Amino acid sequence: MAGTQKPVNGTGNGAPSSYAAKYNLAPHFIGGNHLNAASPGKVKDFVASNDGHTVITNVLIANNGIAAVKEIRSVRKWAYETFGD
Repeated sequence: MAGTQKPVNGTGNGAPSSYAAKYNLAPHFIGGNHLNAASPGKVKDFVASNDGHTVITNVLIANNGIAAVKEIRSVRKWAYETFGD
């Protein structure tokens, strides 16, 4: 295997970021909505500016208890404060 080169850490896994360069993340750890595949928007810009690798657009909270309601309210408040919509 003299002709093949190992990809540079931080770019071989589909996410060129300093976080990925610091920690060699497995390709299956990088979500299907990585920065290169994500649609443009405020969330993608936020992830890129904070050295993220995957844009998360949906979260499933599989409980209907008080803790789940508090989590939903906290995430909504944070998203509104961060993105304004």
